[in-house]
Amino acid sequence: MWLPTDPEEPEWVKSEREQFSKYRDLNQDGFMDRDEVEQWISPPEYDYVAAEAKHLMFESDADTVKFVTCCKSLSQQLSHPVCFQCHVNEEH
Repeated sequence: MWLPTDPEEPEWVKSEREQFSKYRDLNQDGFMDRDEVEQWISPPEYDYVAAEAKHLMFESDADTVKFVTCCKSLSQQLSHPVCFQCHVNEEH
């Protein structure tokens, strides 16, 4: 762990400071206000629907034919313990 009293900053701290000043602190006041935090957590240019669709296709399309049927998707999900648990909980 790094402490501000240490004689030299590690590279990761320098990198975080640079990320903060260049990309997070948009009004350069040294703090992140509500709008800056919102843009950091939920960037307006990020397409969540497209990202989720790509993720689901990647996880469900085991034979990589870029085609997913309902049965194929369910068989993939049911073989995954976390997904299986969700399906079991939804039934009750």
